[in-house]
Amino acid sequence: MGKEAFRLKTLQNEHIVNYIEHFDTDGFIIIMELCEFGDLDNQINLMKEKGSHFAEAEILVCLGQVCKALVKSHGFEVIHGDIKPQNLFVKKDNTIKVGDFGVALIASAFQTQK
Repeated sequence: MGKEAFRLKTLQNEHIVNYIEHFDTDGFIIIMELCEFGDLDNQINLMKEKGSHFAEAEILVCLGQVCKALVKSHGFEVIHGDIKPQNLFVKKDNTIKVGDFGVALIASAFQTQK
């Protein structure tokens, strides 16, 4: 199993993209839950096209959900390492899900031995 698939399978949380399964054929493919509204970058661009913006309350809710996901992953000593709108996925109920743990690091790998 690839590192990202293993991390996603381990990190079960309401604000982390759910792992479903993976395939290792010609390339490594991870099947994850459907996030109907795509990524947050797409949603930001749609708002720009409309000449609109997110309300401050919406931004704070989004930030809170991302923080909950990071607290969960840090509890497993997994550091995401690439939080950006393209790696934040949006469900149709506007729940934010953190995904793309491909460059994530394990915190214990940084601890120096005494």
